[in-house]
Amino acid sequence: MNTNRRPLGVTLLGVFLLLSMCILVAVTITLLFPGTAVDRIWDFKRSAYEQLLRYTPWTGMGFLLLGIVMAFAAYGWHKRRRWAWWLTQGIFMANAAGDVGRIFQGDVVGGLVGVVIVSVLLVYVRSKAVRAVFL
Repeated sequence: MNTNRRPLGVTLLGVFLLLSMCILVAVTITLLFPGTAVDRIWDFKRSAYEQLLRYTPWTGMGFLLLGIVMAFAAYGWHKRRRWAWWLTQGIFMANAAGDVGRIFQGDVVGGLVGVVIVSVLLVYVRSKAVRAVFL
């Protein structure tokens, strides 16, 4: 483990992973236990929520699994573990694949924006400064 000072971007990505885990837990609650106050998180994407509810409990369990993976990534990222560096890249690459899928489904702008954002994140995560923190 590298004891050098952590770059701000590394700290911010750690916060991002933690917030992502919290969102995934909230989504899991809404899918496995619909009708709670937490359902308000879907106010802007009600149609997506209704689509996901059709396949519950599978969708809820899927989001729970993603939340667990994100929790491991956030913990390992905070502890500067090499495996977390790799896991985070895998998470970002899976996200990029989803964004490419959005392009082919007709959401060209949303998909391209997602691909650009995740590409920037991957370039940063693989930068020499960040690698030095984890490797």
